[in-house]
Amino acid sequence: MSAGPDLLLYDRENRLVAAVDIRARRGTSRQWAAELRRNLLQHEGYRGARYFLVVALDRIYLWLQADTAPDLTLPEYEVESAPVFAPLLEGTRLDLRTLVKDTFELLVSSWLSGLVHSPSGALQGQSWLEESGLLDAVRKGRLYDQAA
Repeated sequence: MSAGPDLLLYDRENRLVAAVDIRARRGTSRQWAAELRRNLLQHEGYRGARYFLVVALDRIYLWLQADTAPDLTLPEYEVESAPVFAPLLEGTRLDLRTLVKDTFELLVSSWLSGLVHSPSGALQGQSWLEESGLLDAVRKGRLYDQAA
């Protein structure tokens, strides 16, 4: 496991907005995500972002980070992954239930890149992004891939 986030999102002023951890696994829970976040926050690379996302094959978890202490804190938002990724998989032979790690990471990267370049207004079925402030924070910013 890498000691740093898989992806980082920056705002239009080049300030760190979100740290993203991608997990190609199913059967996740709020408790699992909270424990993962607590463990990851012990690594310096995850600190300093206003948002923290754990993206799994079945769920997406989002924290609004007022405090980045590695405490066991449940996410403020939890949504199903399938409706979020369905538009990106439409017209392909890919199935979210059977994606391998590398393909899932590319899918998540594509989704986040779409947020950065999205026009004003909430994305269909993703009002939680606007409600949390994440969509506005990353719009016209940039996505940084730690592996690249």
